[in-house]
Amino acid sequence: MQQAFAPIHVMMDWPDLAGEPPGSIFRRAIYVATKYPSLTVAWQVLAAGDEVLVSGAIACAAPSNSLQKVGEISWNTPAAGSYRVVLTLERNAETLSTNSYTVQARAGV
Repeated sequence: MQQAFAPIHVMMDWPDLAGEPPGSIFRRAIYVATKYPSLTVAWQVLAAGDEVLVSGAIACAAPSNSLQKVGEISWNTPAAGSYRVVLTLERNAETLSTNSYTVQARAGV
């Protein structure tokens, strides 16, 4: 119950359900809902078999008890297929929240 009144979450703008064209730049905003002022968002894009294609980190400061845009991720969508974007919200090396999204790369989109 306490978690419901002090949300801690990391999220990104939703991927296009129709898919992304292979070779296009995939760019989405990252948001954090938190009660902590100083955090890091670690992100990875994974291919089949959990191969890491690209990763990064966003250091962020958000007002307590807020939802704040903290940055964006960007990567070149390779060949057609299914990819997973994994976001991890961290504070002092402790994982506070994890979220993942499936991104489809499809020709003709």
